[in-house]
Amino acid sequence: MKRISILPPAPLSRPTAGTYSVGNTPLPLHPAPAADSDDDEPTTSMATSLDTQPELPPVLNPSSFPPSAISLPRPSRPPAISVIPAVNRESVASLPPVAMTAPGGGRFDTQAARKGAMLAAAGLLLVVAALFGPSTTGSLVLTVSGPGGVSVRGLSILVDGKLRCDKSPCLVKELPEGARFIAARAPGYGSTEASAIRIEPGESAAYHITLEKNGMGSGLSIQAAGAGLSVYVDGNSVGSLPRKHFNVSPGSHRVSIRGQLYENYDLVVNVDEFEPTVIGPLRMTQTKRALQLTPGKGAKHAQIVLDGRHVPTLPATIALALDRPHTISARRKGYQAYEKTVQLLPGTDPMVMKIALSPATYSERPRPKPVVRHKRPAPAKAPVSSSRGHSTLNVNAIPMASVVIDGKPMGHTPIMGIRVGPGVHTVVFNHPELGRKVTSVSVNPGATKTVAVRFQ
Repeated sequence: MKRISILPPAPLSRPTAGTYSVGNTPLPLHPAPAADSDDDEPTTSMATSLDTQPELPPVLNPSSFPPSAISLPRPSRPPAISVIPAVNRESVASLPPVAMTAPGGGRFDTQAARKGAMLAAAGLLLVVAALFGPSTTGSLVLTVSGPGGVSVRGLSILVDGKLRCDKSPCLVKELPEGARFIAARAPGYGSTEASAIRIEPGESAAYHITLEKNGMGSGLSIQAAGAGLSVYVDGNSVGSLPRKHFNVSPGSHRVSIRGQLYENYDLVVNVDEFEPTVIGPLRMTQTKRALQLTPGKGAKHAQIVLDGRHVPTLPATIALALDRPHTISARRKGYQAYEKTVQLLPGTDPMVMKIALSPATYSERPRPKPVVRHKRPAPAKAPVSSSRGHSTLNVNAIPMASVVIDGKPMGHTPIMGIRVGPGVHTVVFNHPELGRKVTSVSVNPGATKTVAVRFQ
């Protein structure tokens, strides 16, 4: 199959007179008409008539042209491919670095350029790691308060010895990993010792510090005499006396001082923020005293009754009222009955009473009949008026001691049949070596009471 190459047309030029040929046939070439001077349009001048015009050559068919009349371009030969010979790697490595020309005309080393590019890439990686890599620091939230959780003014919070905050709560960011030392101080408060807390990377830790007042500081100062006294503020126990200072937040509070042996002491106080509020010295009103019952000889398995109430075991300590006497009795089969009435006096130490029972003695011999002797009848005595209502006291002490009843010496024990008026009487037993014991007894009209003590 033949290829026909179509070449671009040659630039056009005005034809001149002459001939052109198609194949081997020459054809005449007529000149172009001249332009009219009046206008730019060409004007054809007919020099001859149509009859005198030469005949136009016939239109030729290209297919009728001989092959030699048509020339076609031959296809160009493809360029030859050159084969690059293999290069030895060791020979390339031994070549000196190629110097390249910079845009300004200078020359630079490609190896130095490569090192600079590597350093720039490493720096970029470090920046990316710092922005998006794992954190190496942590944060810390610190809170500081005074006694009772009150806020603290003039606060200074230090981390590793440096001031970081002046109020609570305090947020410290970007702390290095490891142990950090925390401390706080404020005017009027004692400085705290530095405490260590560990900071973990990427985490937030929390720490609370409670500052104590310098000296007594704010709060309550209470002075009251008594045993077993407790202090309550707004219904909550805050401690016991003889402690003198109590940490209480500033403001109005209801204070109550209570004790088992005393009346409650209640008051409302306004606690100052900077100075202690002083209460007292107080004199508590004692209404009870402790009676300590201890077992003596024969008291084991005995039934002990105190003011009609059963005492399950001995020893026992019971708080008894001071405004009335109290009766203690003990019963055990085969032993003499024990009964004693005591009147407690004010005092902080318990009054000790030992209960001892003696075996009972019975005579099995029949008693002789009384001998009836006829005597002259004595004159009748006037009956004692029942309105006087005399009572009788029997007193005894082991070992023997002197007795004073209602301030009147009565002699040494035992003393039986002491006539007294009904009511409460104070009996004092005095021993020259063992000391003194005081008790009270209440006697009903016409009744007989026995008061006995044992010195330890």
